[in-house]
Amino acid sequence: NFGLASSGDKDSEQGLQVLAEKSNDSNIAHIILGKFSGTNQSAGRFVRTTTDDSGVYAVSETFPGISADPQTWLGRNFLKIEKIKTIAVSAPSDSNFKSWKLIRHPNTDGTVNENGQLKLDGMEDDEVMQITSTNPLRNLLSAASFIDVVTENQANDTANPDIKLKRQAVITTFDNLTYTLTFWPQMSKPMSTKNDPRLPAQQPNYLLSVVVSSDDQNKLNAHKVHVNRIYQISQNTVSPLQKKRSDFVKSKTKPTAVTPPVRVPSLKALTPAKP
Repeated sequence: NFGLASSGDKDSEQGLQVLAEKSNDSNIAHIILGKFSGTNQSAGRFVRTTTDDSGVYAVSETFPGISADPQTWLGRNFLKIEKIKTIAVSAPSDSNFKSWKLIRHPNTDGTVNENGQLKLDGMEDDEVMQITSTNPLRNLLSAASFIDVVTENQANDTANPDIKLKRQAVITTFDNLTYTLTFWPQMSKPMSTKNDPRLPAQQPNYLLSVVVSSDDQNKLNAHKVHVNRIYQISQNTVSPLQKKRSDFVKSKTKPTAVTPPVRVPSLKALTPAKP
């Protein structure tokens, strides 16, 4: 048993089928990779082709880069947003969510500062910024990664049905790019009975779609890989965008009423005069 069956009842008998095609969908080769020929996975492999019935080949190559797992075939290049200018977050299906927008603060002379502090737009007179609240957003998605790419049907089947949880972030950059990110949680997986019940529940993964716009066609071409894709990402990737407006500001300290000092008469004033 070389594990080269093209079909069979037992998975161990079936080989890994590799079909190579041209751009016009015509067939180049149909190869079946079987079991490893040695005692370990580095000693070679049994191979046959569907067009050659003369026998089975034992080759020294193990083809470690070929797998039936779709994730191993994905290019891992992900969205990389640089030189962020503004970030605006809203919840299109939740009327109770208070939208917010952060703007990169310029230099004191009014000139552009691409690394300046992000400041909340539209602050009230009685509000003051929480100084460190925007730090996680300053380099948002500059080195992010994704878990998988899913189909629209897979996204619909696994998404949390509460549409109020869907968020939209519009991010502009100093390079005149606009990214519109729509992200929403998947349904949480039930906790395994083997897990310690004292541990917190596992955070659900999220789904993310991206639309990029710009007047520069070359810049758009660099982002076309993200078009019509739905990414599965970890909750940590979008957690900075899940902040509430109230997380960025606090009320100014109101002055308290000061009690006027009480004058205490001196000891001399209390001593009766001698006759």
